[in-house]
Amino acid sequence: MPEKLSEICCKSIALENRELERSSVDVSCTGNGIKIYITASDLSALRAALNTYMRWVILCCELVEN
Repeated sequence: MPEKLSEICCKSIALENRELERSSVDVSCTGNGIKIYITASDLSALRAALNTYMRWVILCCELVEN
């Protein structure tokens, strides 16, 4: 992922960082990508958080490219 694109996506989805009842998420930007740290109480919560954040990253990339 290009550095500028990763910075834009990271700033956009970092607004959603919060602790929920079953999971917490932290997003950080690296030089060539995004790191998403998920802590979840169970596998279902982990999967839900991961799917949500991955969809947001994909959406952000598509919006910036278009």
